[in-house]
Amino acid sequence: MAGYNADLFRMSQAADRGIYKIFKSNVLIHRYQVAMMHFIKRIQLSYWKDFISCKQFSNARAATVFYHRADQFQRHYVTQTTNVIGRTGYKNNKKWKSLILSLNRLLKSKKPSDNGPLTRAKHHAILLEKLQHFNAIQQHDIKLLSEKEVILAVWILSKINQQQNTLLQLLLDECCQRVSKFSALQIATLFYTLGKTGFNHPTLLQQLVNPFLRHAHDMKWYELANVSWACAKLQFNNQLIVSKIMDLVQTNIQTITLTDFIRILYTLSELKCNVTPLLGRCHNQFLQQIIKCPPQDFVYMLQLHAMHKNSYSNVSFLKITGQHLLQCNLDSFHIQDLCKVLHLYATVSYCEEPLFRRFITYILSKSHKIQTKDIQLILWSCVIAKYQDRKWFKPIIQLFIYKLKDFTADNIIATLREFASANYKNQMILDTFHSKILQHINLFSPYHLATAAWALAKIGYLKSDLLHAIMIRSETKIDQFNSHDVSLLLWALATVDYTPNSQVIDVLKQRLRQLDQYNAQDLCNSTWALSKLHIFDKEVYDKFAHNLMDHLPDIILPGLSNITLAYSWQSYLHQPLFTQLIDAILSHRNNLNCQSIANIAWSFANLNLNIPAVFDVLINAGIKSIDGFQPFELTVFVWSLAVMKRFPLELITFVVHPNFIHDVIFSNQLNDDGISQSQLYQIDLACRLECHEIPNEYLLPQSYRQQLLSNFILQATNKSQLHSSIYNELISLFHDRNYRIINEYRLDCGYSIDILLQYNKKDFPHRHNNMNNANFNSNNFDTSICIEVDGPDHFLLDSNKLKGPTEMKYRHLDMLGHNVIQIPYHEWNRISHTRKKDYLLEKLKIS
Repeated sequence: MAGYNADLFRMSQAADRGIYKIFKSNVLIHRYQVAMMHFIKRIQLSYWKDFISCKQFSNARAATVFYHRADQFQRHYVTQTTNVIGRTGYKNNKKWKSLILSLNRLLKSKKPSDNGPLTRAKHHAILLEKLQHFNAIQQHDIKLLSEKEVILAVWILSKINQQQNTLLQLLLDECCQRVSKFSALQIATLFYTLGKTGFNHPTLLQQLVNPFLRHAHDMKWYELANVSWACAKLQFNNQLIVSKIMDLVQTNIQTITLTDFIRILYTLSELKCNVTPLLGRCHNQFLQQIIKCPPQDFVYMLQLHAMHKNSYSNVSFLKITGQHLLQCNLDSFHIQDLCKVLHLYATVSYCEEPLFRRFITYILSKSHKIQTKDIQLILWSCVIAKYQDRKWFKPIIQLFIYKLKDFTADNIIATLREFASANYKNQMILDTFHSKILQHINLFSPYHLATAAWALAKIGYLKSDLLHAIMIRSETKIDQFNSHDVSLLLWALATVDYTPNSQVIDVLKQRLRQLDQYNAQDLCNSTWALSKLHIFDKEVYDKFAHNLMDHLPDIILPGLSNITLAYSWQSYLHQPLFTQLIDAILSHRNNLNCQSIANIAWSFANLNLNIPAVFDVLINAGIKSIDGFQPFELTVFVWSLAVMKRFPLELITFVVHPNFIHDVIFSNQLNDDGISQSQLYQIDLACRLECHEIPNEYLLPQSYRQQLLSNFILQATNKSQLHSSIYNELISLFHDRNYRIINEYRLDCGYSIDILLQYNKKDFPHRHNNMNNANFNSNNFDTSICIEVDGPDHFLLDSNKLKGPTEMKYRHLDMLGHNVIQIPYHEWNRISHTRKKDYLLEKLKIS
């Protein structure tokens, strides 16, 4: 005991010099351990706690070690302790510092995953206990922490929570105050933490720019990679930071590690930085180290290649990596990495069957390790590569259907999106999806509902029971739909030609009025779908027009075509929008395709919008692409030109040629209820009446003309209430006069007259049978009046301007010698009932 007491005496002396004397002589062994624990608590050194918990102090050697540690503490920390001992909050500050260090050590330690459930539970319990104390840090405590401890606290939060909370906000606010004092490592750590938590703190990010530029040269490559990764994750596209990182990479490219090189290029690509000049160097460096490259680098490298597939392609790189993967041992790859690699090869269109077959065979041999996401990637890859007819693909379908029981709503929607993008339709899978969606539809969010409807409509598998269920669920969740969800749902309804009931339409209109934020694609889809479904709300269309004018530079030609088509279907000439649309269309003059040419021409003709520059561009593009048109597209295009009194000889002679007419009449590709045949007849009639420069041999042969005329006559005409009202007034007005009134009379030329008024009850004049005469000299109707009742459908919305087809009809009737009297609805509705007869007499100029 003498030696033991001597050791205790030395320890007591050390404690006296350091902080506090806690030992007395003749301390027993069990009190010896208690005394040491009390001493550790007083001096707040957490690593001594670990020391005591791991050691059994049963001999003098342990006491000696303790003595030396106490002496070390005295020499290094007593001075600092003395200086701060009088500060306010000193005890709390020491507590927080110790807690931060303890948490940091705990998080950096290896997880006891292999030490049994009891050890894991104990580790978790200790962590939770410390986190409860950690979250209690107050703002005044944070100000007492050093820069290192503040950064460490922020890093701890990113590791344990990865979400925004009040403590993180307080710490980041404190970082804003001290940002100029941070070192290179601390700046990189702060960037990484912001990216990890997804906390976009604009003020702090802006304040970090100058310190980063100042310390960038002192950062290691992995720190620069973390900074670029965080900027990409937070979408903080600061050109100063991006340019600095690019300059450092280009000037020090010899020293950069491959993994950091790939990460930096990948994240800079996400920030829209042009890294194409460095891709070749990165590929070469990768190929030099391909044998040593970890599997994760394969994934990053292929992801980088896939991101630039439209502007950069390195076929030799793909071949060499593919050959390496055919020969290497796949056991070093995780199943998840193999699935990603397979999908990325399919994305960049490198679809070598031996590589796919080897990957699929190996992956299926580890089927117990395949997760839901993995089987999705495998299926998508084979669909993109068009290997769904291979024998080795069948087990994938079977495994996919087996895994469907584990699919969440997100998995189902992601798969349907891929199917729709690849236009892939597997009846077994879709039937299973159909049942699963119906079963769990009450769990679907607005995004899930809208995307499911869009994808199934695009594939052509949207059954009525599922669509009905989607609409019922959507109606209850409509307040949660954003602009993208609404656009997808509307597009699906329009694609399958499903018009909702009036209650659902009202709910959709109300939601569209509430939404303000739209992207270009959503605007195009929503406008087109609403118009196709015959859903019109002027407030909504005005809002769309306002948003479209802001997004026109981002809209591609098919979108511009659909916008003009949608507004034309509603007869709504929104002048500010169409002024900008004209410029946008002209800017795409070199990219016009056949469908866009036909749609734009029809839209402008229907709106009676004769813009010479636009039609000149359309005619030139149409002549160049004449062999690429579908029969109905070319017919619509030339008919629209005729409405606008334009008759290009190259196009006219093509559409009236017997071979083309035969295609229109008998082709199985056409299914438009005879509209194209009627338009062909009107084209021929317009040429005979309005374009005398075209020789007769270039016009329709008599046999085809008669056949097309018969179809033109069969086109239905709707009798409106306005028509009936005017007809009844005329009967009442002229029943005792020498006039004959005929309702809905069809002329030999094919046009229908709403009401024909003939004087003196003469035999009705001989019908024209003069179709071979291009001039149509008509003098048989001198005593007859053609009354045309023009309802709202004949005019543009909120305008007295006639639509193009109506104006062409009246132009032709006038050329045929008919006396046409127009009675527009807006005039008739303004006349009181007592003055309607006077109005008719005045209009007809009959006393």
